[in-house]
Amino acid sequence: MFNNSSSLNTYFASWLDNSVPFATANTIHNNVIANDTNGGVDINSALIIKDIPLTSVKNIQSLVLYSRTGFSVSRVEGLGIELYNSTNDSNLETPLSSTKEISSVDKLVYRFDFPAIGTYSGGFSDTDSTTQIASETLALKEVVSEFAESANITGGLKVDTITTTGNVNVGGLVFEPNRPSFVAYSENFYTQSTAGENIKYDATLFDTTSSYNTSTFVYTIPVTGIYFFYYSFYWIAGTSAKVRLDKNGGQVDRVILSVITNNNNNFYGFAGGFRFRLVISRKQRAHK
Repeated sequence: MFNNSSSLNTYFASWLDNSVPFATANTIHNNVIANDTNGGVDINSALIIKDIPLTSVKNIQSLVLYSRTGFSVSRVEGLGIELYNSTNDSNLETPLSSTKEISSVDKLVYRFDFPAIGTYSGGFSDTDSTTQIASETLALKEVVSEFAESANITGGLKVDTITTTGNVNVGGLVFEPNRPSFVAYSENFYTQSTAGENIKYDATLFDTTSSYNTSTFVYTIPVTGIYFFYYSFYWIAGTSAKVRLDKNGGQVDRVILSVITNNNNNFYGFAGGFRFRLVISRKQRAHK
């Protein structure tokens, strides 16, 4: 435990009113591993430890629970651990992280590994220890996710990346300021591109991920996904035009247009665009 373990506020309480203790339990974290220690509570009770120094969940390496056997080996059955921020959540309603309930009493030592276990370098002990994390030979191990299975977050959440294998339900608006999108155009009235050259869209109206190169006229895909491209161009009257969209140098579509007479116009335009859906991976490149 932390250096202030002797002054922690530890007590048993009914979970229906967890602020009112009905028994103290300061020996639970006295770093003395001993048998013949009695104590127990009913199914609606909780053991609450307060005043632990504020610690980020992602910095926790492991929690090790030694089940003292004086009362009953099976008394840990059904026990689960939940971590709260009592400063922001004084009623202990929203766990930051939680373990599964203990269902096996084959062992007396239980180890709960958190995401930072990979930073631990102190070695693992095959015997009872207050200085090393219990080994998998000694303890029954559970890997704990960084967050609880269900959490209500108020006041905003800001993260770099969220990865989930389940569903995400949002009741309000979803803002996507950095969703990949861009519009490129030519700053001049017209530019000419010869056979084999990329069409010279040399400016951008917007580019949310700064992925379009106005010198090479190539868009580098920032993230794997399904993309929609639209483009338009003009060609000299009385001639034909062949324009295609390439992905990594390979053709994915082509437009072939031709005219018989110029009707006294200098240019003909393909202004309607060519709409299609393209599955494309990160770092692949698209150009016309």
